[in-house]
Amino acid sequence: MNHPGFFTTEFHLRFLPALLAKKWHDARHPPQRSPFSGHVPLELTLMPMACIFLIVLGAPGAIDRSILGLLLSLAGAAGLVLLLVMALKSTFHEPVSYEAFSASVFFFIVLLGASAGILYSTLRRNDIWMELERSGAPALLWALGGAAAGYPLGIFAGLLNQKLGFLAFLPVLVARLGMIGLIVTDLVLLFGRR
Repeated sequence: MNHPGFFTTEFHLRFLPALLAKKWHDARHPPQRSPFSGHVPLELTLMPMACIFLIVLGAPGAIDRSILGLLLSLAGAAGLVLLLVMALKSTFHEPVSYEAFSASVFFFIVLLGASAGILYSTLRRNDIWMELERSGAPALLWALGGAAAGYPLGIFAGLLNQKLGFLAFLPVLVARLGMIGLIVTDLVLLFGRR
């Protein structure tokens, strides 16, 4: 897919919205294809989960200075690092493409920036801002600023997610679940402090 340069208005006003609309349409109406196309072996899907399970299982023991807990956590972490190296090596020479752009990761990073702005505005306690803070204006301004900072980072993360190869599903899963948590946290921060 031919795309305009990143620093052009055409990229941000035409290309990226069209790409996100296409990703939304494809998610709602998946194209008919063979169930075996793009197939990742089951063991490569289960291995990251097993490594995360070992880390979680061993973490309480490692905190209590248990040798077994430390060994379990280290084995899980080493397994994740090895899987990450395998995934990066498998896609090392492949160029990135907007065809494999991850919209979930993009929206998560933008929402994370907005959430950071909301969190900062709620932690900020300055007498000058107190009157405006009651109206919610600074929180929304900081949220817009955080979203603006997350926008280019989200594009970069959504594009580079494909470099994770068979592990690309993990950031997408975390992003989809994380967006729900961020929205709930933002609502609590915005409306729970009154």
